[in-house]
Amino acid sequence: MKLVFLLALVISINTVKSQSTAEILNRCEFEYGNSIRCRNFQSTYLPYTEGFKKATAVYMHGNFSELIIDPAYANLDKILISSTNLQKFEFENYANFTKLKSLYVGDSEQAVNVNFTGAEKLKRLTSLNIWTNKMLNYSCESLKSSNLEELSLGRNNLDSFDFSCLPNTMKDLSLYEYTFLTLRSLDSLKNLSNLNTLTLWRNKITDFNFTYLPQNLVELYLWENQISTISNESCQFLKNLTSLRVLSLGSNRLDYFHFGCLPTSIRTVDLFNNNITEITDLIDVPQFSRVRLGIMRNPINCTCSLLRDFVQLLDSSNVTFINHYGREALTCTNVDSELASYPWSNNAAAIKLHDASALGCLTDDNDTDNGNTGNTSDALIDPFLNFLANIVRSFYRLFST
Repeated sequence: MKLVFLLALVISINTVKSQSTAEILNRCEFEYGNSIRCRNFQSTYLPYTEGFKKATAVYMHGNFSELIIDPAYANLDKILISSTNLQKFEFENYANFTKLKSLYVGDSEQAVNVNFTGAEKLKRLTSLNIWTNKMLNYSCESLKSSNLEELSLGRNNLDSFDFSCLPNTMKDLSLYEYTFLTLRSLDSLKNLSNLNTLTLWRNKITDFNFTYLPQNLVELYLWENQISTISNESCQFLKNLTSLRVLSLGSNRLDYFHFGCLPTSIRTVDLFNNNITEITDLIDVPQFSRVRLGIMRNPINCTCSLLRDFVQLLDSSNVTFINHYGREALTCTNVDSELASYPWSNNAAAIKLHDASALGCLTDDNDTDNGNTGNTSDALIDPFLNFLANIVRSFYRLFST
């Protein structure tokens, strides 16, 4: 592989032989004492110059089909390559940059062929981001043999992704903004014992099997997909993910969510902008530690029992409802109900004060849950209590005559 790299380096140098180093670098600047930034770069080779010897970062913007950087820049820990004509990227050409931590490749209007062979040599590489390319082609075997820990692939026109290609070293995986992305070998996620964060947003996923998730997963982001239901099997599995701290399901198509599915380890739950109409088990939100819960922008039918659960969670001091820009934590769609005018905020005292002069859901244990206003006080009385009241009235009339 070293021979291949040397040959590529020689070829690149020969292609720019007619140009001096100064001519090639005339669109490059040395910034902040440690960064090389090149704009409108046209060459396939970045030559070394003593003036840039202290560089630890390179930002390459231009129009080149591939790029080889002189290995004399041995201190590089960050490389960004943005080319509208990029067609090939080979990790072997960068294997000598042993201090490399972050690598970004993108913005190509061409199909980009990525060869991960050699990536295993980059022991310090913690972040690889390949984004916004017309098409991305890669070898499954070469990716699996790498030691990558963080991989982000976004807006690359992938039609499928095979999870069996991922190395077991993977800690953070992000696949986002794909119109027709087929998830292959999703069950291979179970084998990624080091995976902490999984992000699959804006991929039009309609069905997701949570039972394939690794047990040690900490953060799961599935927002802006098309998930409409969570099966009972997935629910039970979620409950046993004892490391999961963040669950993001915002902007999907859920019409119901079982809060009993949440594990005791959960810290943040995002259910914004779904189709949830009924919430019957809000009190089942785990209260072993502080939890941030987002249920805004759902067409919720508010009830007295929901209000009681809402206030009880606030009184526990372990649950905070997310309300952006000072808005209510939830909006009642049953606008004919007096509950729609309640202050659904994190101020439990304000809710209690309002309720005391309104429906009395909290004080009278009102279980009818219709919340209607008007001359309905008799209808709100429990039938059995109403029966007893009539008997008392009868006795009163009898002994008062």
